[in-house]
Amino acid sequence: MTSARQYSQVPPALETFLKQHALYVATGRGVRLVAKNHDFSRLLLNNVLLSEAVLTGAVFREASAIEAKFLRVDAFGADFSRANLTKADFTKADLRGSNFQRSLLLSAVLSGADLRAGIIMDHGQKTPQVVNMFKAELDQASLVGSRLDEAEMSEASLRHADLSNASMGKTNLRGAILANATLTGAKLVGAILDGANLKNAKLMRCDLREASLVDVDLTSCDLTGADLRGIRIKDQKAEEREREIRSSIAQHKQWLASSGQSGVQADFRRADLSNLDFSSIDLSASVLAGCQLQHCNFTGARLQGADLSDCDATGATFHAADLSGCRLARAKLATAKLDGAMLAPLDILSRRGEKTGRVMQADLRGADLSHASLIGATLSSAFLDDARLVGANLSNADLTGTSVKGVDWTDANLQGAIGGP
Repeated sequence: MTSARQYSQVPPALETFLKQHALYVATGRGVRLVAKNHDFSRLLLNNVLLSEAVLTGAVFREASAIEAKFLRVDAFGADFSRANLTKADFTKADLRGSNFQRSLLLSAVLSGADLRAGIIMDHGQKTPQVVNMFKAELDQASLVGSRLDEAEMSEASLRHADLSNASMGKTNLRGAILANATLTGAKLVGAILDGANLKNAKLMRCDLREASLVDVDLTSCDLTGADLRGIRIKDQKAEEREREIRSSIAQHKQWLASSGQSGVQADFRRADLSNLDFSSIDLSASVLAGCQLQHCNFTGARLQGADLSDCDATGATFHAADLSGCRLARAKLATAKLDGAMLAPLDILSRRGEKTGRVMQADLRGADLSHASLIGATLSSAFLDDARLVGANLSNADLTGTSVKGVDWTDANLQGAIGGP
């Protein structure tokens, strides 16, 4: 981050002030450094002693202050963005409203520091300004007992950091990396941790009431004694979407059972259904054209005669699914798993369940099946014209009578396949 950066030496006048300040800290004599709004940008300040200095609104942007001492400093509203603060000590510092965006704080000490929002006067108006630690690197840092309420810490890296007893109410930790971090006794009421990495994190006696933990894996966390009342683990919009989908599936089931006399045919065209589980569900004759179906699970599902044309089912699983007569023209099925799937012709039946003599063939014309797994799949009489099967595994697949004009078979595995090219 800072290895190639050019730093400026401390000017002689500032060097004199720093020596006087060091004497003040050590003996009470000398002169306390008051450098409100001073610009320290890009200065080389490694190991400098700034403890107890008044640095309100000071700018340390892109400075190097490795192992610098900022104990009990008044740095209200200061700007440390992109600074290298590795092993710097901010114990009990007043850092309200400060900016640490993309700064390097590896093994830094911020124990007891005040990192709450500060009230900034802007043209006579009082404006609250939260501490900004967006994408800051705080691996192995100590923030024991620090006050980080409402701080912006999204995508910050806090691997092995110690946040024991920290106050982090409504703190934004969306996408932050907290792997192996210690948050014992931390107060995270109303905090946002959506998508955060909490692998092996210690959350003993942590107060997580009303916190948002959407898409967070807590299985490896130690939550002994944690307060999880009111936590949100699913996005509200996602929950509403799932309710609507379940309702549509129930209506579709009724439609199938009554041969269309009651219920409603499921029509999800162009909907985002990615990552959902449709295993063992009967979606025969449903409309899924143009849908986002990435990484969906259709294991054992019935999709006879369904329309999945132009859908994106990249990485989806159709293991042992019945796709007889299914329309998959121009579908994206790269890396999808269709082992044992049935893509044979579908007999069209009358309302009485009698064969009409008409057949609906599976249509995969122009589909992208690159690196898909179709081991033992039945594709007899299906349309595969112009499909892309680069690196696909069709071992033991049944391709009897399949139309394969213009198919790209590059590196495809056809060992034991019946029919085909």
